[in-house]
Amino acid sequence: MAGVGWGAAAGLAGVVGTSLLYQGLAIGRMSVVAPITGVLGAGLPVLFGLAAGERPGPAALAGLVLRERIAGRQAAGLAIAAVSVGLIALG
Repeated sequence: MAGVGWGAAAGLAGVVGTSLLYQGLAIGRMSVVAPITGVLGAGLPVLFGLAAGERPGPAALAGLVLRERIAGRQAAGLAIAAVSVGLIALG
């Protein structure tokens, strides 16, 4: 029965997340919203699984390391985009 509760919570979180993604794309720049969504969309489930006591196998760890390298590049791009938007706003 606990699995049904987790499934319902995951479905609700998916609906809320998708709604927030589309709202962010509607009011912001895609170059800022998309990397945030990519990093959080991949990172939060991994962190939750680790917190719940799951331990990934060797192939999953290799994928996670590769993903985090890509996420680091996305984060750097996001920082550059944020600075650019700030400079444009100032003027």
